[in-house]
Amino acid sequence: MLLGNIKIPKISLDLPILATSTVGSLKVSVAFQYGVGINQVGNSVILGRNLQDGTLFSDIDELSVGDYIIITDINDDVVNYKVSDVYETSDSDTEFMERDTGGKRGITLSTSNDNGDMRLIVTAEETDDVVEDTDTDNSNNNNTSSTNSNTSTGGTQNIITNSNSNSSSASQNTYQNISRGNNSGTSNKNVVQTNLPKTGKSEVIVLCIFVAIISIIVSVIALRRYKEVK
Repeated sequence: MLLGNIKIPKISLDLPILATSTVGSLKVSVAFQYGVGINQVGNSVILGRNLQDGTLFSDIDELSVGDYIIITDINDDVVNYKVSDVYETSDSDTEFMERDTGGKRGITLSTSNDNGDMRLIVTAEETDDVVEDTDTDNSNNNNTSSTNSNTSTGGTQNIITNSNSNSSSASQNTYQNISRGNNSGTSNKNVVQTNLPKTGKSEVIVLCIFVAIISIIVSVIALRRYKEVK
């Protein structure tokens, strides 16, 4: 069962948040461990493994105070969080689970350190800061999608283009509205281009022969019936 999604732009992390932290679930993603619930007022702990290979929570030790975490819950509500602390503690320490968020929504990320002998904790509180959700995983990839054109005589042409470019590490949405003057009023025309099969000369000849044969057969049958009646 999914509870939401977590994104951390700084380390290009984008993972679903599973409902229970079991051995099986932690092999494939991160999971809710303790607290009030995703994007609820209070503290929620998200547990993940440090595989030291760049997956799951392997790179959260690269986070520092002021970095951003984006959480989307199952209701599609998005809350931005700002990292307030990064530290290591013993496995027996559970104070981070009950930490006071000051009446705000807060999250705590928990994993092991690279040595496996301590626990790495990242705390964050909700923020009103606007966080740019960039996708840095797609290198040299330009995606152009959703191009809609409505061309009319003196009408309006709308073009919507979504592009992802790693060179700027940002998604760009371009909306162009091109208006053209109309000297004869407003006239909208929908142009539909259809690929029709082409008929060759040989096919026409065969068709003509077929029609001729049918005509001869019909004539013979008609002549026989005429003789019988006569």
